[in-house]
Amino acid sequence: MFVTFRHQIGRMATVVAILLLLAGGAAAADKTITFSKDSVIEIVFVDLKDAQKDVFFNDYFSKVEPIIESHGGKVKAKFETFDVVEGDITPQYVLLLEWPSVDAFDDAVKDARADRYFPLREQLTRALNFGLFTILEDASFTLQEGVVYEFFAGNPASPKAPEMLGQFFQKVIPTAMEYGRGTLLELKPVIYAGDNYDRMIAGVATWPSATHFYQFTNTTVFREGVREFRDPALTEQEIINTYFVSE
Repeated sequence: MFVTFRHQIGRMATVVAILLLLAGGAAAADKTITFSKDSVIEIVFVDLKDAQKDVFFNDYFSKVEPIIESHGGKVKAKFETFDVVEGDITPQYVLLLEWPSVDAFDDAVKDARADRYFPLREQLTRALNFGLFTILEDASFTLQEGVVYEFFAGNPASPKAPEMLGQFFQKVIPTAMEYGRGTLLELKPVIYAGDNYDRMIAGVATWPSATHFYQFTNTTVFREGVREFRDPALTEQEIINTYFVSE
């Protein structure tokens, strides 16, 4: 829930973006997914060049997905961004994958069959960021159309960060829950030398709608908590709001 208003777009622009997304995106049927605490969760942020969505998913991703699966990886869900509220990462899509281990992921990365598709990926993307995480307990949940899925992350700014974040959450969480916030995943980083999204704090939260999210971030309790505790505690913060979309 690491949010500031630095990059928050105007209310009218947000409404327009959401309407365009719902009009142009594929309708998403509910989908129940599970993650094992013994597995590795990969988050991929895909920043595509203009008008490259179909080519990326049809001509690139559809070719590498069988390679992923041959190493035990599973593509669990795809999300479409409607607002990058904070941070320098600007993906149009966020992907959630599950791997049986870091070794399995590394074997897939090194698979020579994928080499032929990397030039196409570079041609289609402005940036592709990924990080590896794990969870403390098994997780199972149902992804639904219209629900906001908030990907949040940050890195501690100092040794005082855990105490300051504890104060922040104690201050704002009761109000956030009044606006319908739920915690979907609390992620713990996995050390992997080749990733380019290393965040010590990360997770996925849910909101009933974009309206609920923006109403909460307009509250005094939230603004004060950000100023006093959260902003001094964190660096490299991201908050990316998405909708779940069908494959």
